[in-house]
Amino acid sequence: MRRIHPTPRAIPALVVRDGEPHVVHDLISEIGLFTVHMSGSPATADNGYAGYLVRSKAATTTEGGVHSGLGVLDSLAYND
Repeated sequence: MRRIHPTPRAIPALVVRDGEPHVVHDLISEIGLFTVHMSGSPATADNGYAGYLVRSKAATTTEGGVHSGLGVLDSLAYND
């Protein structure tokens, strides 16, 4: 597998850690899609789709686990 090098957001973002806001100037996000299969077949009507998770972190961070405190859970927003 190859590492993907995404482009950080153009404007600084705020993340909340330990109840305190922190400015991150190079925030990147990744989305993970969850599927459920039972006995090799999709378990939902949407071809197994069961949800998503968005995680964000500074582009300079090589580790990004939410438990380690370097990444944060995020949400999607649509701008038209």
